[in-house]
Amino acid sequence: MTEPRISDSSCKSVFLTRPEVAGRLENLPYGGQSLFSRDAHSNRSCYGLAVYANIHGVMSFVEEVAATPGGAGIRACIQCGVCSGSCPMADHMEYPPRKMIAMIRAGLRDEVLSSNAPWHCLSCYMCTVRCPRGVKPTELAHALESLATEHGYRVKDTRTPAMYRSFVQSIRGNGRVHEFGMMFRYFLSTSPMAAIKMTPLAIKLFLRQRMPLVPRHTKGKEDLARIIARFREVRGNP
Repeated sequence: MTEPRISDSSCKSVFLTRPEVAGRLENLPYGGQSLFSRDAHSNRSCYGLAVYANIHGVMSFVEEVAATPGGAGIRACIQCGVCSGSCPMADHMEYPPRKMIAMIRAGLRDEVLSSNAPWHCLSCYMCTVRCPRGVKPTELAHALESLATEHGYRVKDTRTPAMYRSFVQSIRGNGRVHEFGMMFRYFLSTSPMAAIKMTPLAIKLFLRQRMPLVPRHTKGKEDLARIIARFREVRGNP
């Protein structure tokens, strides 16, 4: 397993606000030293600590979500249901936003991370705007996507993860999105036959020079690659 990384003092403050967790973390060894020692703490991320602590059974699922970027407001939820009532995709989700938050609090980790609910989020932010407690369910959905990907969960009834992977691979390889290459990877990994139905549209885009077959040269491509590499290093998955 790749070692996670714990960054600056803000990470420590996140966990020390939960005394029952902090006490267990202080005694959890990390490479022969305490997780909160100066050396261990200087170059690893708070998110990495959350993953590591959860793997070793010293942190609950709700604590792991709260420590993940985007999940900090989950404890403020009062289960009013405004998020589910505002969500245009609630009927397509295995668990609507309100229920998903309740399940996280109940510790139903596998059920939440293997569900399609977070992946159906459109990022319209209607739930975030209307939430009376400032929970930010949109950011919570993306935090759950991140955790599901980190832990290798396979999600049924949605192709969004495949689209995300194709999008990121295109940017990493070309410095910007290469539409043809991105969609080629996407259809190859999901439904190659579906690409045939898109052929007329692809031809029209190509004739209007809106979808080049060869990626354009992108200035600063190497710089972007270094940024992405550094981000993955901080997140603990180089």
